[in-house]
Amino acid sequence: IEGGKMAARATAKQLTNKGDIPYVKRPTENSADSLIGEGLVNRTFKIMEPVLVASFGNVFPQFAGFDPKEGSVDQIFRNDALGPPGQRADILIFQWFPPAPVRPEAAWLHPLPLTIKLNSTSSDPAQWAVSAVWFCGQGPFKSAAELMESHKHGGIRICPLSKETGIWDVPQRVTPKDPAGRQNLETNGGVAWGPWNFTVTQRPSTGAALLDVRFRGERVLYELALQDAFAAYS
Repeated sequence: IEGGKMAARATAKQLTNKGDIPYVKRPTENSADSLIGEGLVNRTFKIMEPVLVASFGNVFPQFAGFDPKEGSVDQIFRNDALGPPGQRADILIFQWFPPAPVRPEAAWLHPLPLTIKLNSTSSDPAQWAVSAVWFCGQGPFKSAAELMESHKHGGIRICPLSKETGIWDVPQRVTPKDPAGRQNLETNGGVAWGPWNFTVTQRPSTGAALLDVRFRGERVLYELALQDAFAAYS
């Protein structure tokens, strides 16, 4: 590196040879894997429909009783980096998205107690299969069918989802007063420090952030954040 740029005399060194990294250790691709595994996930949901609706309500677009006024559920694929050699697995986590007008990023505060693990070792998606299911802190079950068999004999606990949401779920242009009516130490809520007033928050996409930063009552910043690299699809 010379002057912040790659030097003309720089050379590239190959670190691995073709085939050194096995195909089964390919990283999870959230968009592609979710489309490829969609049918398998939907079939799993269909088996679990009675307990899913009982716990979380009509928030699953896959079901006939889906009611968008209750919000909706979506999934995120994660790679099982600690899987055994020769195997590849996707771990699915789920979030509840409140209905409009609540902004979509509020879902980060509403994870569902539901996890599904897929064995995605094969290059043929028809060979993918569910290998574990966790529901309401119970599991792992080897399959949705095993979970429902346990439910049939009273061995599954239902955990109702709280759908309480509001403007406090996401940062606002002006910090609202405490809904419980707490008397704030200063007019904006959050932190008062000398002549400074601001609100502190934390988000997966921006890290720690200060919002509505004011100096002697005058806003000088809407947001000051430690931006992190956030690549959900890699």
